Amino acid sequence: MDKMDRLEDTNKENFPTGDTSGISEGFFPVSAEYISLKENKKEKKASLLNFNGPVFEMVISVKGGVDIHLKQKKETRRLNVSAGMFFLCLNHSHSSCSITTKDREAKILHLFYSCDALYSFIGVKDLPPVNSKISTKTMELGIVQQPSPPMSTIVADLYFLIENKTDDKMYLTLKALELLWLFFSSDFSKTEKNINSNDLIAIRKSVVILKDNMESPPCLNELAKEVGMSASKFKV
Repeated sequence: MDKMDRLEDTNKENFPTGDTSGISEGFFPVSAEYISLKENKKEKKASLLNFNGPVFEMVISVKGGVDIHLKQKKETRRLNVSAGMFFLCLNHSHSSCSITTKDREAKILHLFYSCDALYSFIGVKDLPPVNSKISTKTMELGIVQQPSPPMSTIVADLYFLIENKTDDKMYLTLKALELLWLFFSSDFSKTEKNINSNDLIAIRKSVVILKDNMESPPCLNELAKEVGMSASKFKV
């Protein structure tokens, strides 16, 4: 295995590891870290011992790419999370994943939610997401998700907040929660093709066209053709 850069928590006061007391009175148990990955630093694992029941673990790569290392039985799986993507895992063992990177500028938001409280908060009973191909078993193994356009907007917001060194832990955590809500409530994962940057540009163009033609808007097929995107993919 190539030598990797290791974790360093550069904002420890604002993003304490393993603090599961909640971010405000009445809020469900959560632990959040804003982590910058630096060269030649020992990797850091969050403590999940204070959580009761299964934990939903999430890593959002807001800048640069990272590798997630999951120890499962006698094997270690490595999943790459590119910039703008996010990692999700249903964690029963209360053993946090390890995270490494070769990108000295990489930055992530690493979060843990009590599964029972999370399901109750966002209004779902269990995995998988609505109409999704992602099974509970797959989620337990860990997945890397390409965001849909609405999700990409949230990731962009997180990037802006972290680049500007915000210390508002509550706001960062709620933005991540918004991302999770979209994941659980959408059927985008049924789509065989991922939404890429060209598609996102096309969607933004369509918004401009619709705003300019509010009195007589074009039909979906016409709009998709005008912005250079297939109608089937545009519907997603």
